[in-house]
Amino acid sequence: MNVSGSSTANLYNAANLFTRTNDAQPLTSSPVKTTPPDQVTISEQGKALSNQAVPEELLKMAMAPGWYQDFLPESSKLGTAESYQVGHFTRTEAFRENFKNELSEYGKIFNDAFANAKKELGINTQNDMYEKVIKNPEFSETLRQVMDQKITAAPGGLELMNTLGIRQK
Repeated sequence: MNVSGSSTANLYNAANLFTRTNDAQPLTSSPVKTTPPDQVTISEQGKALSNQAVPEELLKMAMAPGWYQDFLPESSKLGTAESYQVGHFTRTEAFRENFKNELSEYGKIFNDAFANAKKELGINTQNDMYEKVIKNPEFSETLRQVMDQKITAAPGGLELMNTLGIRQK
């Protein structure tokens, strides 16, 4: 958000707003001044590092099943085409503010369900997640089903999914 580019031309003096008389006049403002955008310089060392391949072990640690985001509200999804659109964060800000308690409660249910489903299925490490789930679509589907059962069985889980616009698959 560019605060320096905000217009103040139509703002009124707060005192005039509450004790308005016939001669109250809107405040005037000088022309809006904008500042040039920030510029960032990346060192040659940084450029060289950014061109290096990410080690496979690090990639494995960051992977989640493809269905994982199906259990998240739109406002929490990252890395989707929608999340890269200009203004996505701003568009979902009101939702996050209005439903902050529900998001927090659902987040706990979601995290508990995921942790318990993994434990139940013997997924104890990130390497287990990669080998058993990421590389094995059938086992991944089993994990998804167990997680879905745990979320919907949790008190308020299904209601929170509906409130937050999370569709069951």
